[in-house]
Amino acid sequence: KLSGQQMARWHTKRCCSVAGGVFARNTFMVWLSNGQEIDRQAVTLYGMSVMALMEFAGWSVAISAGALAAGHSGAVFTIVCGPGNNGGDGLVAARWLYNMGQAVSVFLLAPAERYRDAAGAQLKTVQAMGIPIKFFHDAADFDQPRDRIFVDAIFGTGLTRPVTGLPAVAIEAMNRSGLPVLSVDVPSGLDCDTGQPLGVAVKATKTVTFCGFKQGFRAPGARGYTGEVRMVEIGIPNALLDAMAVKD
Repeated sequence: KLSGQQMARWHTKRCCSVAGGVFARNTFMVWLSNGQEIDRQAVTLYGMSVMALMEFAGWSVAISAGALAAGHSGAVFTIVCGPGNNGGDGLVAARWLYNMGQAVSVFLLAPAERYRDAAGAQLKTVQAMGIPIKFFHDAADFDQPRDRIFVDAIFGTGLTRPVTGLPAVAIEAMNRSGLPVLSVDVPSGLDCDTGQPLGVAVKATKTVTFCGFKQGFRAPGARGYTGEVRMVEIGIPNALLDAMAVKD
């Protein structure tokens, strides 16, 4: 059982924000390879399901997205989803926001049949709930309504190639909009190890990240893409997180 002080230290370590771009020496950090291994061991060693992790992640995204709504009464939460697990997190967030009574629309950046496994299951749930879903064609899709809060759930930490095609068009459109953008885990297009854009990257108002701050978030200029960074707890066992954390 944790004392009050111990609980406060645990919360600061596991779920905290960095708004000024200055990371303390003992900040919980991970490289891409560490983060991937955390995900793998959570499933294979601890028996956690991808769906459960996705549910915690998406719920945290929905809560953070709601906090961005101040001053945007009536705004449509626009969830822009790629076909991977990052998009699955976004679809969970869409469901939670919809259940909270918010106006929600979902844009897919790939045909529905490419959303498989956990992301595919989340898409089926969103479809069954009647949440509006469209396939993204071009930047004009974001023209109306004008008051939106974007949730960037296109690419996660595994991106290693330059962003091209429809994802690049969607990212550039969000950046030009001047509207709030919440990124899921990492701004889409940002290399999470180097903090450099892979061609083009989302310039987020806020980033909700999981399993530790990414090393690239400390890079010069990275804050122009991440905005405020909020690390949230998604239920990964403490022993696994501690074993995989980067030791300064």
